[in-house]
Amino acid sequence: MIYWNLNGQIVDANDKFLEMVGYTRAELESGKIDWINMTPPEFRYLDDNSLKELKAIGVNRTPFEKEYIRKDGTRMPIILAGAMLDETRFNGVAFVLDITERKRAEEELRRTLEILRKAVSITIQVMVSAVEIRDPYTAGHQRRSAELARAIATEMGLPQEKIDGIRMAGSIHDIGKLSIPAEILSKPTKLTEIEFLLIKGHSRSGYEILKDVESPWPLAEIVYQHHERMNGSGYPRNLKGDDILMEARVMAVADVVEAMASNEQDLKDAFAAFGEVSSSSIIKDKFSGESRGFGFVEMPTKEEAEKAISGLNGVDLKGRPLTVNEARPRTDGPRTGGGGRSGGGGGRY
Repeated sequence: MIYWNLNGQIVDANDKFLEMVGYTRAELESGKIDWINMTPPEFRYLDDNSLKELKAIGVNRTPFEKEYIRKDGTRMPIILAGAMLDETRFNGVAFVLDITERKRAEEELRRTLEILRKAVSITIQVMVSAVEIRDPYTAGHQRRSAELARAIATEMGLPQEKIDGIRMAGSIHDIGKLSIPAEILSKPTKLTEIEFLLIKGHSRSGYEILKDVESPWPLAEIVYQHHERMNGSGYPRNLKGDDILMEARVMAVADVVEAMASNEQDLKDAFAAFGEVSSSSIIKDKFSGESRGFGFVEMPTKEEAEKAISGLNGVDLKGRPLTVNEARPRTDGPRTGGGGRSGGGGGRY
């Protein structure tokens, strides 16, 4: 605890404060301890804000963090709050708490999380490589979906932590297809009902693969939920509304749009898919500012759809300038063949 005045002088302090800053009581009594000079220049605006509040109401309603410079020149992070002692608002009292240990613990936690992120990234890359060896198309679909999901999340203004988690989950969202026979993934003709059910099981399989992976992000749940829909019509658990993670909602949009764009080689069909899924509460429409309900509604504009599908870089998924061609209506059932293969599964399955 310290007693101070507006001239910057610390007129009295307890022994603990003197120990913290490295001064003696004789130095205190000689007037050598100045709280203004002890404050590094980059923190003095906080003192100015504090003094305005003290002069107005006589007390700091909320403690604030800053630093003091000790006698030996080292810095000490502190938390501080003060109060005025007289009507002239010239003399005051303040409590000062050394938070060095807390800051050290925070930094250690930050380093630990960074190490964990790097370890998860390596683990994810191994998984991506395993998928790529077995089914190159699925690997490409995952990468493109991850980038599109990242772009959508960024446009939505989501926190960077969520954006990172979406990108990471997107790169392995179809990891569960490792459990599906390769001949089904690459089948060029319409799937049978049993084959379709096997493909639909990849969300649960992906969850089982990832559930024990320690990660700063809910990767297993995002993968588990990326085929759920806001009205409960998705799978495997028929979740609806707020039961679906925001990250999984964004991933669902990117997954469908990318798969449709790759499947048809005709972006108009992909725009139709985007119109369907973005009309849900999966994402907030950044262009109109409205949160839409699930269902078939008006198509997005050409510019909106191009921006979403291109991942905000002005080109299609094969690097060509985006154009809108005439739509070709789909008449077939579930299929994985041709350009769609497991990519069609990525969006539809």
